Amino acid sequence: MRILLINPPELNEIKATKSADARNNLVPLGLLYLASHLKANHDVNILDMALFKQSTNELPGVIDSYKPNIIGITSVITLWGAVLDLIHTAKQSAPDVVTVIGGPNVSKYPAETLSHKDVDYIIVGSGQKPMLELCDRLEKHERNFQIENCYAQEREYHSLATINSKEYYIDNFPFPDRFATPYDHYNASISPENPTTSMITSMGCPYKCAYCSSRVDQAFQLRKETLVVDEMAEIEQIGIKSILFQDELFTMKPNRVNNICEDIIHRGIRLNWSVKSRIDSIRPEMLDIMQQAGCSNIHFGIESGNDSTLRRMKKGYDIDKIKKTIKMVKASGLQCSGNFMLAYPGEEEKDVLNTIQFAVTLNLNMTHFGITFAIPGTELFYEGVKAGRHSRNDPWSEFTRNPDKGEDLFKIYASNTFNSDQLNKFLDIAFSKNRTLFDLNEEKQA
Repeated sequence: MRILLINPPELNEIKATKSADARNNLVPLGLLYLASHLKANHDVNILDMALFKQSTNELPGVIDSYKPNIIGITSVITLWGAVLDLIHTAKQSAPDVVTVIGGPNVSKYPAETLSHKDVDYIIVGSGQKPMLELCDRLEKHERNFQIENCYAQEREYHSLATINSKEYYIDNFPFPDRFATPYDHYNASISPENPTTSMITSMGCPYKCAYCSSRVDQAFQLRKETLVVDEMAEIEQIGIKSILFQDELFTMKPNRVNNICEDIIHRGIRLNWSVKSRIDSIRPEMLDIMQQAGCSNIHFGIESGNDSTLRRMKKGYDIDKIKKTIKMVKASGLQCSGNFMLAYPGEEEKDVLNTIQFAVTLNLNMTHFGITFAIPGTELFYEGVKAGRHSRNDPWSEFTRNPDKGEDLFKIYASNTFNSDQLNKFLDIAFSKNRTLFDLNEEKQA
């Protein structure tokens, strides 16, 4: 079978605020994992339309040239309109092509996704195992079959609780196929050297921050330490210079961090890498060996400069702990970057401005600011419903079923104290006072 996997174009992406424009140019890691598993049995091609800023209008030419039997598209909520355009265009160009959609939005809203008649199949959860079985069965011209976590257009969707079972864990599958896309075109301004790739050593997060959907959407799993370093060695051999680890919490287990770093040093791997961490999961003994092993930056979810807000967020630490951790990390020679959430429920203007100024005092190498949204399914969302801040209707579900309602997609501000103009003004102030990815991008281009 000839399989075309597509990362959708970002030209018509729905953006919550101007902070969405601050991003790195990263590989579609999920598709690379999928390609590496499928290619043993099938011919696989990845089209990263975001990388080359392509439009949907270019898809017919690709289909005519490659002639795929199956088109698989990954989906996030902000690109859902683009995904549906791609599916519709594919069916117009090649009516017999089989369309499959996977990704976070499909896993969260499977029935809504299947309401669109141009979608032949959906994959829920990790895609490698069900997608391979689907391709194998279609190659044999089978039609009446059942595959775990794969659902067909003509059948009623019934939720199954198998997407987090251990047979779907990352280590059961090959490393991502980094040759499936032009790896040397991906870069990140935070990286000391490019090209940069993404990588994961764990999935999910065991903590219970009120605003976060990670615990809801993904079972926590840790990869084997030796396999992590094996993949890093492969990345270095390819010629890639830097890695952005996408784990929610790389530093959760000090012994694991130490073992990974010791193995990197022992093998002589020379890569730059950046990780995400919690303020309270850093230990002094980690920092020196992380730096020796190539770590250049630790990104923290700091979120607020107000103790009262941190308590409502259920972060588990306070302002004093933030100051001490940042000071400790910077003293080690590592760079620090941080994320901040503005306008959390209960905050007044002085609290928002205090968070912005607190970020200034930390003197981080990079900051990112966003407005707080009540993500459907999170504790914060249900708190907002109970408090009457927003409707219990899930706008993302409605949008998935009917994208014409896109204007409502990000109207679930967690706070109802400020209007859109005030929120954008807060972002303008934050960007003007702090070093953000916008600044790093300008410096790289200069």
